[in-house]
Amino acid sequence: VTVMDPFVAKEILARLLENASKFGSEKSNIDFSVTQDKNQNTCIEVMNRGSQFDMKKIVKLTQPFFLDENALHHS
Repeated sequence: VTVMDPFVAKEILARLLENASKFGSEKSNIDFSVTQDKNQNTCIEVMNRGSQFDMKKIVKLTQPFFLDENALHHS
C-alpha cells in the first residue's frame, strides 16, 4: 500500500492537467480518469491530443528538476 500526502497528490494532478492543457492541440479534449484494479490499486490517467514525447524524454521528464526546453515551443 502506498499512502500519498493529499497536498502532493493535488499538486501532481494540477500539474498533469496544466501540462495537458498547455501542450495539447488547440481546443482538443483532455481525458481524465481514475480507476481501481482488482488489487485495489488506483490508476490516474490524463491524456491530451498533443505531440508525443519519445521514450528517452519521458524517462528524463520523470526525474526531479528536468525540463525539456524544446517542449516549451508548442503551437
